[in-house]
Amino acid sequence: MRVTLRDVADDVGVSVATVSRVLTGKSSGRVRPEVAADIRQAAARMGYRSNALARGLRLQETRILGFISDVIATGARGGQILLGAQDAARRYGYTLLTVNTGDDPDVEAHHLDALASYRVDGYLYASMFNRPLALPSRLETLPTVIVDATSPTQSTPSVSPDEKAIGRLGARELLRAGARRILYVSTPAPIVARAARLDGFFAEIRGTTADVEVRVLEIAESISHARGPLVEALKSDVDGVFCFNDLRAAMVYQASTAAERVIGHDLAVISVDRTEMLQQVLYPNLSSIALPHYQMGYWGCTKLITSLLGNSLDLDDPSLTDLPACALSHALLAPGEPVDGASCILTK
Repeated sequence: MRVTLRDVADDVGVSVATVSRVLTGKSSGRVRPEVAADIRQAAARMGYRSNALARGLRLQETRILGFISDVIATGARGGQILLGAQDAARRYGYTLLTVNTGDDPDVEAHHLDALASYRVDGYLYASMFNRPLALPSRLETLPTVIVDATSPTQSTPSVSPDEKAIGRLGARELLRAGARRILYVSTPAPIVARAARLDGFFAEIRGTTADVEVRVLEIAESISHARGPLVEALKSDVDGVFCFNDLRAAMVYQASTAAERVIGHDLAVISVDRTEMLQQVLYPNLSSIALPHYQMGYWGCTKLITSLLGNSLDLDDPSLTDLPACALSHALLAPGEPVDGASCILTK
């Protein structure tokens, strides 16, 4: 049974009003210090917890934030976005209510109604992958930050990966390994990361004095369709492969056997995503660039709280010192350095 103010008052032998004053910090000069101490001790001993929602309704704030995502809560990598947001919320005294829409407008409308009933102070609107993401009309005038996506109109604050930096880093690692005949395994999907990573990759290649050739091969996420083109490409003089994501890297691993190529010996491979499961099963260990999922969640939530409080918060966590200031409206976060895998080396 929930402990009430009346229970605490009866235990100490004072009025409910006196207990309320003490537990809401309004007892100075009105309640004797020894009585206030008795009330606090009794409340702690009895396990009293204030009704945060009722308090929020009185103060016109609940210190509750809504986290709305498409499929993030069901994915391991996207779950890091949620974890980052949750850690930031807790750090500044807020709680997250999380809902998953499955990209279904009807489900989203239902969840928005539910969040509104809790009178949340603001919203994080998150995507599983970087894309232009229009807000539901009912969020357009409410405090909202878009995470792992951008507003098509640039009217809503957002945070997303620096996709060009990802492409640059991948090219830099292959060049450092000594690769000069590079296969870029991309996606045919018309998404932000496809064009931006390719731009960054070629920008890095153009900046080198080495004689480098790059061939781009777009394949869908289906080994039955991709195996033939990959095997054919790997039978050429290719000595380095950049993969759009780890799933395509796994396809390259399979195709390399049929092409009689040895990854980490005469073929250097680097990828994007740092998928934990694939890190454990691929041999040699896949060298993969991590997307800043946790950092995006943390920055997005901190940005939202900043807008609610009307002042800037310090991102003073040592692990987050590379995050941009929350004064920015649209932040691009750098990727993590690639894991030290054995796939992105040439020992031939």
